[in-house]
Amino acid sequence: GAIILVFAFAETIVENYSTPPTIASDTSHADPVLIEVGETALRVSDVRAQAVLTQRDQMADRLSPKALIRVGLADEAADQAALAMAATTLGLNENMDVKAQLALAERRILSSAYLDQMVEQRVNERVLKALYKKRAKEAFDQTVIQARRILVSSHDEAEALRKKIDQGISFGELVQRQSLDPLTVTKGGHFGPLALGTMPADFASAMATLPLGAVSAPIRGDNGWYILRLESRSGVRYPPFLEVRDRLEAELTAEIVHHAIQQARSSVSIRLAEWPEKAPVRTALHSPLRIPHKMNVAW
Repeated sequence: GAIILVFAFAETIVENYSTPPTIASDTSHADPVLIEVGETALRVSDVRAQAVLTQRDQMADRLSPKALIRVGLADEAADQAALAMAATTLGLNENMDVKAQLALAERRILSSAYLDQMVEQRVNERVLKALYKKRAKEAFDQTVIQARRILVSSHDEAEALRKKIDQGISFGELVQRQSLDPLTVTKGGHFGPLALGTMPADFASAMATLPLGAVSAPIRGDNGWYILRLESRSGVRYPPFLEVRDRLEAELTAEIVHHAIQQARSSVSIRLAEWPEKAPVRTALHSPLRIPHKMNVAW
């Protein structure tokens, strides 16, 4: 509460500041100086970074230098720099808790920057579409069908049987009279249940799209020509890419973050201190690792 009151009071004072003298801007520099505080030069990137990290303006990286000045972000950065200088003059930068918090802030920023880079390198439309194709194929393969079949020796014979079925002749009757399939001839042609992933590609493709109760066009098999009648199909229809894109991106991002953390940990030696039971422990400020701003994942 006290800190909030102090900064609220500071904001009131800042409103009464006179306009500081200007400096010549170096428009040729990729990251020009925006404001000078004593001997410290604050560049455009400094002001943008502070605005984002303090959640003052998450869109600051899109603002022009003039806009950063106009909306007051340059003044806020100057306030922070001046206060930091004052704190250093008092020796607060050597305070144990302050040093711990500075080190923590550096680790948080570096770790988040590292994770951001890992995600940017590995998550793009090409990768997401490849993942979508894989997931759609998995859903396709897990679809289970039950069907009936007739096996004959030629394409023409299979097509003739199909026309007879269209004219109203019973599928089961034609199975008994003409099917050459010893496995299903006594079962009315019934087979299944079978997962599409276990069937030959031509058969699986036909069963994936055939309406219930419909009869397929003739399909060539190892032993002759088949016509199939779909009796049931159970499985989850995989949504179009745009419907699941954000979910796939979140899943892939979480996987990359987890892998990056594990890889980073495995590259260094990590040892935990042995601490006597009931020994007093002085706790410092703890703050969770900042998830990169482009991500929305659970840890």
